[in-house]
Amino acid sequence: MIASETAPSTIMDPIVDPHSSDESNHTAPPTGAKRKRRDTAGTIEDDKERHQCPHCERSFGRVEHMKRHAASHSTERPFKCQTCDKGFHRLDTMQRHELIHREQESAKPKGARACSECALAKVRCPGGQPCNRCETKALDCRYPDIKHKDGSPDMDGDRYTDVPPVRSQSISGVPYSPAVWTEDPTSPSQWLPPPPPPVDLTARPPEFEHTTPAPRHLSFSSNGHRPTGLTPLTGDPYSNLRQAGFVTATSDNASVNGGGTRNWLDTLLAPQSIDARDASTPDTGSHKTASMSETYLDGDGARLPKIGIHRRFNLRPSLPLPTPGIPVPTGPPTYGFPTRFTQPELDMKTTSERRIIDEVVYNEIRRNFESVCGPNSSYSPVFESPDYPSWDHMQMFIQIYLDEFQTLVPMLHLPTLNLYSAHWLLSLALAAMGCHFADYPEAEYCALGLNEHLRRAINDVLEVSEREIDPVLLAQVKLLNCIGMIYSGDERMERFGWRHHHDLVRFCHTHWVNEDEVGLPADAAMMSEVEVQWRHWKDVESRRRTGYGIWMLDCMWSYGFGEKTLLTLEDAKVPVPSQEVLWEAESALQWQHVKSYSVPMPSLVAATHSVYIEKRVEPTMGEFSRILLIHALYSSSWSVQTHLKNPLTHWTPKASKTELSSLSYFREPIWLPSEPSYFRWRNATCDCLDILHWRANSVTGAASGIEHPTLLHLHLARIILLTPFREICDLAFGLTKIHMHATTNIPSDPATLSRNRDVVRRWAEHDQAKARLAMYHAGVLFWHVRLYSAKGFYEPSAVLLAALALWAFGTYTTKHPHPNSSSPMDGATTPYDPPGPIPFVNSADDEASFPTSINIDRPADDEIVQMYIRRGDRMQALIVGVGDIRSSSGPGRVLGEGAKLVSSLANWGHSRRVMRILGTLQRVVRETPGVL
Repeated sequence: MIASETAPSTIMDPIVDPHSSDESNHTAPPTGAKRKRRDTAGTIEDDKERHQCPHCERSFGRVEHMKRHAASHSTERPFKCQTCDKGFHRLDTMQRHELIHREQESAKPKGARACSECALAKVRCPGGQPCNRCETKALDCRYPDIKHKDGSPDMDGDRYTDVPPVRSQSISGVPYSPAVWTEDPTSPSQWLPPPPPPVDLTARPPEFEHTTPAPRHLSFSSNGHRPTGLTPLTGDPYSNLRQAGFVTATSDNASVNGGGTRNWLDTLLAPQSIDARDASTPDTGSHKTASMSETYLDGDGARLPKIGIHRRFNLRPSLPLPTPGIPVPTGPPTYGFPTRFTQPELDMKTTSERRIIDEVVYNEIRRNFESVCGPNSSYSPVFESPDYPSWDHMQMFIQIYLDEFQTLVPMLHLPTLNLYSAHWLLSLALAAMGCHFADYPEAEYCALGLNEHLRRAINDVLEVSEREIDPVLLAQVKLLNCIGMIYSGDERMERFGWRHHHDLVRFCHTHWVNEDEVGLPADAAMMSEVEVQWRHWKDVESRRRTGYGIWMLDCMWSYGFGEKTLLTLEDAKVPVPSQEVLWEAESALQWQHVKSYSVPMPSLVAATHSVYIEKRVEPTMGEFSRILLIHALYSSSWSVQTHLKNPLTHWTPKASKTELSSLSYFREPIWLPSEPSYFRWRNATCDCLDILHWRANSVTGAASGIEHPTLLHLHLARIILLTPFREICDLAFGLTKIHMHATTNIPSDPATLSRNRDVVRRWAEHDQAKARLAMYHAGVLFWHVRLYSAKGFYEPSAVLLAALALWAFGTYTTKHPHPNSSSPMDGATTPYDPPGPIPFVNSADDEASFPTSINIDRPADDEIVQMYIRRGDRMQALIVGVGDIRSSSGPGRVLGEGAKLVSSLANWGHSRRVMRILGTLQRVVRETPGVL
């Protein structure tokens, strides 16, 4: 709960509410006698009569005054004007506001009705078609239809709706035809708007000179809370970007990236930027229903759930579900940029908004674009038009990167990041990745063009000045470009992305492990000793984080695309990344203070040994390091599986000859769950994941239930380690003739399909305890992506693996028994259930209290989860929109629900292929059930 910023005075009028901006009238002031008593008396009797506001320190003599004041702390506006959609706390205030529209309609019917853009910005609409404001700002000017209370139709509605909307201006500032390349090079001065004086990112304005440094970004902290010290900003330079859908605001206490917020700038500006329609409670259309609140005290008996997200406008729609029978276009690729969409308006006079890249950097990027993408380029295909994102757009994309992607792979040191002096390739790479997270419909097409330009720019620069570029910076640029191309959904770009993969692995083998080559800063002579140490530590830590980011992605691409890992756990001998509080230190002195309390970080190999053997995780490990540790458990488990699957592992060397046919482990593949050593290794890995999961849950609890991305990796880990996910994926790819990897042949021959089908069926029937544990986490992964998605590039693949695992289990396990069948106590243990008493059902009297169902698509109590694991064959596993996954229609519905969930991850073209696989598989199993 955030208290009011206005400090209470000694003498207060209880009916004057400084926080309420939409109430124009107040109750008459108190009588003179009462005012005199409050002014002069401070007795205990008076204090007892006061009613304290639950949100701030103000108190009131009457409870209705306190309730009216308390409502001003909420962002809810349940009563909305039917003309301009402006929200109000009170019904009478809204009714008086509506009189304004009625009085102006007779004299000026068009001007009295605000267009949608002016209403959204809460400014007076000048009227006209289009209005002057929309025409000046190149906005889409539309007038809503008036809905009169008497139900009479609007006489002028047709006349207004027939007016075509005003189209927005070109994305580029280049004054030539949007579809024709010119022969003469364009002057750089024509690419740019009038620039303000460049300001270094590391500089601070005079008013902040003696204040506590504020973090530039937020990521995981050790306690899951948002860092303090953020100075409130005045004005909202991103207000127009929010109207255009580029930047979206989140709740002040809501987060999807840990205890902090996804976008700290949006959070600070929330009071000025969130429109009444962004309230978390939907408008029911009735003013008689009591509104819900975030607390029980202000609600009507129930409070709003802590789901961590607000309903918001997003101009980037969900991806359409694939239509059966329509072929996927396979023509030659085309690249370019949108010629028209809303131009961002950045108020450069405010302290918070500065030029992230200067004129020199943008000119270099633009000049290289004309060189490698224009008609005279040696690369093909040539871009369709010379349009390019403007300086403001590039700055906006980079800011979105810092807010959204930096928390997923935190390899940039933001306190010392200076894009003015860094190579311009880094600015282009950040903009290309940030464009994936921009909330507007053309972002996918724009991101495709930026990634293709970045690929060509890397090759062009390396041919001329490879030795002049810092190898760490070059690896970061290639890593971002690799992610953007592999998850773009474009097969041509995906093939180029896998080539970068080998370059990144080479960096790990040469530069990542060689920290001795990191020297002192070039300007060390002008720095203090502490700052020199800080800069040197930053360079070493940045190298470590970049290498570990490559190592993690190499592991991700193994389970996401079936790509063979090129890096093993033995390669991760570099100390893991430091805790975020040390990495985010804003100054050398702050870093020195924090470092004095920190301990040296172990290598990932040592951390893996510690969690397996000592059953502990270093408490100073940050969230990024814990995600790395999860992937280290993958690598360890896969090494054990490879060792045990080798038939020679089970053979005892003998001098005498032995026929291979006489040895069972040479005749048929080894079934790992039946191996005692593997059984214990797998259980030990589950214990390690539980250790990490309990800590992640503590962070979630400290954040009022808001989940962070580490939980998605923990849920996914159970699916990868407890299911034959490779055989499940190969079976699905063989049935659909679609593969996640654009360059991989699809195993669709009958023998391969039959072999994969047998493995999946055996797992579903004979390894049910671990299979049910995986199903629970697969369902909760649906929950996490639905409510707390960070829009990460790995989320579509995670949903695919979860959906296919649920489908395979529901298809090949025994169907849910009839209600009249035997009780849960009568179920026999599977061959691989551990022996021992059942701790949950001790007698026949407990049978009635045994649960008959579990909702696996939401977090549940640990006790009922363990009940489901041990005796889930008698319980229904329910998912919203699916029902019981073991019903006859459950597996098919799971595929459809997974496709709908992936459609919301529209910022990655990779999602389209995932939707095609799920949709096609659903159609195949429905039309030809015999294939299973």
